[in-house]
Amino acid sequence: MESGGLGIRRLATWNRALLAKHVWDIVGHRESLWVRWVYCNYLRFSQFWMVRKNSNWSWVFRKLLDLRIQLRRFLVSQIGDGRRTNAWEDSWLPCGNLSAFLSYRFIHSCGFSTATTVRELVLRLDGVWPAEWRTRFAEIFSAPLPVLNDFVCDYVLWGDNNASCSKFSVSKSWASLEGTYLVVSWYKSVWFSGHIPKHAFCLWLACHKRLPTQDRMLWKDESPDLKCSLCGIFMDSHSHLFFQCNFAREVWDSILHKVDLTTMPSLWDHILEAISDTGRRPRSLKQKLAVAASVYYIWQERNRRLFSEDHRTSMQLIKLIDHTIATRATWMVGRTQGNAV
Repeated sequence: MESGGLGIRRLATWNRALLAKHVWDIVGHRESLWVRWVYCNYLRFSQFWMVRKNSNWSWVFRKLLDLRIQLRRFLVSQIGDGRRTNAWEDSWLPCGNLSAFLSYRFIHSCGFSTATTVRELVLRLDGVWPAEWRTRFAEIFSAPLPVLNDFVCDYVLWGDNNASCSKFSVSKSWASLEGTYLVVSWYKSVWFSGHIPKHAFCLWLACHKRLPTQDRMLWKDESPDLKCSLCGIFMDSHSHLFFQCNFAREVWDSILHKVDLTTMPSLWDHILEAISDTGRRPRSLKQKLAVAASVYYIWQERNRRLFSEDHRTSMQLIKLIDHTIATRATWMVGRTQGNAV
């Protein structure tokens, strides 16, 4: 919602976040019957990050293998005794997995195997990188080998880097896979505590200029002879309806006066800036309700006049909006007092 959306998660990303839990279980060697079964059937002779996909394997496991390229950088191994962590494929150093810059030709020439664990690597090198390695590979120059602790098993954390890692959770994997987006300045004025859902949704559409106004419904070669159903003078658009139309402006001015928002501009883009809380005194509940209700009922009245003969005067609309604001504000006060008790 902060980025201008509805807070509905993308199913594809959510599915990857859920599957990441299984990958984390496998990489971290979690004690479970399913993980033991995976290692006995699929990973007996290879490592998860290296094993080649087999068409005869289960559909679920093949999907997990497809996610390796997306999930690998988020799974960081923390070294205890070093027995469960592959020295080359698992990410246990700030520079990531060693196989990214150490070729297996070089690894084998140094007397190590593909299955070498971190424990075996540390013991063979006596806890210090060889001078040749540090000179040849700048990535490990400032990354000392870990000190082994025989009383602690290796474990896997989730994070964008070693400094921000923590225990895995689906919500964290979702956040990592979804990424970050720019925050829109008006979201708190749309999705505030106490908002009326249908009003907030209509205002959200208006903020994105996605209400089906006449200017957006025109065909290319159609003559622009459509008129606003409220004033009958100009074609309706977001800028006209909110709030340059004479009818809408009368409603708008009256409601703004009632909630002490008399300095509100008349241009829609400027209104969006004005209703944002950034750098200004936070709007009161009634003021936020007034903006959303005015947009909703003006849009509703526009549609009523287009598709039926049922018209309301500006005074009737003002009374309806005023009553809606008062009712919602009273309900919120009673709810707050009830929670306090």
